[in-house]
Amino acid sequence: MFVAMIWRPTPDRMSAFHQAMEFWSLVGDIRYFDSGHEPFNRAASRNLAVRTAAELGHERLVVTDADCIPDFDALSAAWEAADDSSVRLPYTACNVRSPQNADMGTFTFTCGGVYVTTPDAWFAVGGQDERFDRWAPEDFAFSLAHQTLVGRPMARHDGLLLSLGHGEPDRHADAETDPNVALYRLYENANGDKERMRSLCFPWS
Repeated sequence: MFVAMIWRPTPDRMSAFHQAMEFWSLVGDIRYFDSGHEPFNRAASRNLAVRTAAELGHERLVVTDADCIPDFDALSAAWEAADDSSVRLPYTACNVRSPQNADMGTFTFTCGGVYVTTPDAWFAVGGQDERFDRWAPEDFAFSLAHQTLVGRPMARHDGLLLSLGHGEPDRHADAETDPNVALYRLYENANGDKERMRSLCFPWS
């Protein structure tokens, strides 16, 4: 199993990283990806991971954040089912933990963290929008793009995703002027409109 971990070391994330690695080191061949953008750009790093996997001849891969642990059976099911028809999420709910490992709740709307995909399925919707920087809703935008352009939501496999706690995310200070929020609103407005969504997803890449 080719595992692409999206990762840039920071002191507040090392504990979560080491916990996640206890799981991923048993799963497959791990490679780390960082696009080199300043600030850290998760969307660009994920796209780089998928492009690299394709160049290396991998027909499918796992793209994971460095603070996530999926249910192994759900991950295996997603891996076995992976094809060009859909990006897959190896979970149906996400349990969020605090940095102190307190239970912050379990949510069913989560649509990022860990993906199982083929390169063609990923780029059928243009990949993730690299205009999203810092902490951003690029995963929700990607979900809307997939739903609109593929014609259905990303396939889910029954299981629980554990999202490990770490320090505060690096986000723009003012939500009112956050360019990530403004960009995401464009995705919301284009949801269900293939022509508008395609114009968002492809010209930037």
